[in-house]
Amino acid sequence: MKIKIYCIVSLFLLLGCNKNNSSILYRVIDEHYKKNHSKNINIDLIKAIPFKWDSLYIFNATASLTEINSVIGLYFDNYEEFSDIIIFIHNHKIFRYEKIPLKFKGIDPAGGGLKIIFPKKTGGNYFLIDKNSCIFNIKTSKNYREEKYYELSYPNNK
Repeated sequence: MKIKIYCIVSLFLLLGCNKNNSSILYRVIDEHYKKNHSKNINIDLIKAIPFKWDSLYIFNATASLTEINSVIGLYFDNYEEFSDIIIFIHNHKIFRYEKIPLKFKGIDPAGGGLKIIFPKKTGGNYFLIDKNSCIFNIKTSKNYREEKYYELSYPNNK
C-alpha cells in the first residue's frame, strides 16, 4: 500500500513540475524580451524561431477540427478539444504543431498555457502569421492574477 501511495505521489509531483508544456512561440518571445528589455522591443519571428516555417496558425480552443482543416488547407489529425493549437506550415506541409490545453491556463507560463495576445483581426477562431507579417512589437502586461503575458502588436499599427 505504501509503495502505491509513493508511486502516485511521485507521479503527481513529476507531472506537476513539468516545465516543458509551454510553447516554442512563448519561449522565443519570452527569451527575446528578457534579452532586449526596454520599452520598445520588436521581434521578427521568422528569425527568432529556431527552425524554418512559411506560415504559423494559432487557433483558439473554440476552433473545430473542420475549421482548422479548412483554414490551413491540409488534414490535421491531432486535434484535441479544449486546446489552443499552434500549427507551423513549411513547404505546404504541417511541420510542427503544439497543443496548449485549457487546463494549463492560469498556471505559470513555464508550466504551460499560451500567454500571448495577438493583434485583433476579424473573423475566425485563428490568427495567421506569415513571412510578410512576422514582425511584432512586444509589450508585457499582467492579468488579474498578476501573471505575466505578452501582448503583440504590429509596429506602427500596421
